[in-house]
Amino acid sequence: MGSVAVVFKIVPEDPAQLSAIHEEVKKIVPMIQKTEEEDIGFGIKALQISVVMPDGPGSFELEEKLNAITGVSRAEIISVDRL
Repeated sequence: MGSVAVVFKIVPEDPAQLSAIHEEVKKIVPMIQKTEEEDIGFGIKALQISVVMPDGPGSFELEEKLNAITGVSRAEIISVDRL
C-alpha cells in the first residue's frame, strides 16, 4: 500500500475558536504536513490541514475525529491524492 496526501477543511462555530481548534487538531493529527488559514468571508476563517497518511479508510475515520472536536462546525475532506 502507498501513501496519500489528504487535505481537510475545518470550519469553526466561532472564528475566535480557530486557534484553540488548531491546538486540538495537532493533538489528534500528529502527521500534519501543512496548515493554512482560509478566509471564507464576513470575518469567518477556516483551517486547512494537509496530512500524509497510509492509503486506506483512515482518512474517513480522521474526518469523524475532527468533526468531534468541540467548537468545530464541520470538517470535511476536500482532496485526496496518491503519492
